[in-house]
Amino acid sequence: MALFLVLAGVTGSVLVFEEELDRWLNPQWFALADVEPAMPAPALIARLQQQAPGTSVSTLMLPAHHGQPAMAYVRQWNGVGGARVNQVFLHPASGDLLGGRSTIEPRLNSREAVRWIYQFHYQLTLGQVGRVLLGCVALVWLLDCLWAFYLTLPRNAGKWWQPPFWKKWKPAWRVQRKRLNFDLHRASGLWLYPLLLVLAFSSVYFNLRREVFDPLLSVFTTQTQRPFEQPPLARPLWQPAQSWQQAIEAAKRTLEERSIAHALQSVHYNPQQGYYRISFNTDFDLSPDVAGARVYVDGNGGQLVHLHLVGQGTAGDIIADWQFPLHSGKAFGWAGRLLIFVGGLLIAVLALTGVVIWWRKRCARQPKPRRQAATQLHTAHAGQPSANQ
Repeated sequence: MALFLVLAGVTGSVLVFEEELDRWLNPQWFALADVEPAMPAPALIARLQQQAPGTSVSTLMLPAHHGQPAMAYVRQWNGVGGARVNQVFLHPASGDLLGGRSTIEPRLNSREAVRWIYQFHYQLTLGQVGRVLLGCVALVWLLDCLWAFYLTLPRNAGKWWQPPFWKKWKPAWRVQRKRLNFDLHRASGLWLYPLLLVLAFSSVYFNLRREVFDPLLSVFTTQTQRPFEQPPLARPLWQPAQSWQQAIEAAKRTLEERSIAHALQSVHYNPQQGYYRISFNTDFDLSPDVAGARVYVDGNGGQLVHLHLVGQGTAGDIIADWQFPLHSGKAFGWAGRLLIFVGGLLIAVLALTGVVIWWRKRCARQPKPRRQAATQLHTAHAGQPSANQ
């Protein structure tokens, strides 16, 4: 488990700077100069389909900041050289196609390196097997966090609110040079324990949501069923009666009727279940990447299917909404991101120091004659000349 935690912790720290790394590696996409106001979303989609006939667009995301491109996700499109492409970038003012890459099967090159790191962090680039494997590691880690915290508590120290308890617990928060490895493992885990618990809990959410998270949460609260959780249509609706523009207008009316200020963030169409999802930035945003309002519109009738306002709904809905903003640290801006960066490195440190503690205990449990024989054998080998001498 320690190896997986080291890999997940280090790659998680790298992904804190995902946007900055992508901009540095791919300035041709993410550092656009003299960008005029973006074209409307339907016009950008039409422009993409002009340049790549037959392309089926699933999602279009408008630029979040000046100098960024519009980004579209497409289905079954081969880019330059026949490479599988599912994410393409458009100049927001002209709609010109800037390039594309795969986020499904990314490779270690400058265009897809950040996506490869993301896939490795999430599922070790092993698909569903890797997702479940890391999810099981996260679940064991979560249980280990709870048990490790219990082990730090003083014994026979009275009630936790009484002074003797805190006096006996105080040494656990210190790092002494004479037992640096053990104290570093215990004290650093205590100082940042809430952060570690949040990361472990949210990791279970991302990797084992259907298998563990949702069933466990249902014991305590309920979650509102979203349209994408509904059974698929008997036949996919590839040609909806409602256009992109009509769906956007219907979604805007839904928010205006509720007096919710909004700015269009992205549009999405799901043919398997026949709905549009129109996402808006609002005052409910928990982070720049999580749209505060998601309006689901029927692809044929244009009526409202579902309205999700982030941070509202049942307790289960709110808990689920907070997982990504907390896991990424983006809920608290740069301060939160830097805290997650430190947390990822700390996970690696705790895993490595834990292995050292385990190894030392294992060696200490060996019978004394066996340890002496091992020492003598090591000394004898050390005295022999090597074949290269």
